[in-house]
Amino acid sequence: MAGRALAAWRAGQDAPVPGFAAHSLIVGDPAGSALIEAVGQTIAATFHFEPGRALMRAQGLATELSAACELVALHPEPVPFEVSVEAPDGAQLMVRGIALPLVRGDDPAGAVQIVCNWREVLSRSAARRLRRELGAALRDVRAAAPHTDPFQP
Repeated sequence: MAGRALAAWRAGQDAPVPGFAAHSLIVGDPAGSALIEAVGQTIAATFHFEPGRALMRAQGLATELSAACELVALHPEPVPFEVSVEAPDGAQLMVRGIALPLVRGDDPAGAVQIVCNWREVLSRSAARRLRRELGAALRDVRAAAPHTDPFQP
């Protein structure tokens, strides 16, 4: 997704990249207040980002996004990132994305569009818990199902 967003950004650098709305944030004043101007529904639902609020630099994914915004503001070029974070629901997520500079007036990086996607990964303890739960469910199914011999008349 980040590669496709980068290619689309290169084709038209003066506006947000279309087609990634659900997986993107628009951040104004990236080196200052880092105010979220727009947030896609998928990112909002997963990470609880809201328009009109600043990126909280001390929490989870917002820390990485803030750092990417600051790098873009210093040098207006795309900044790829990859990070492992804990989602608000406790799941471990591998997040990959790209921060793209957006021109605002005379400022070549007056705003930043961040496009990202993620995958949930299981920690060892979560994988063990899942195996235990699955084993218990299968034992319950076997105990509830009567054993019949299909070859018995």
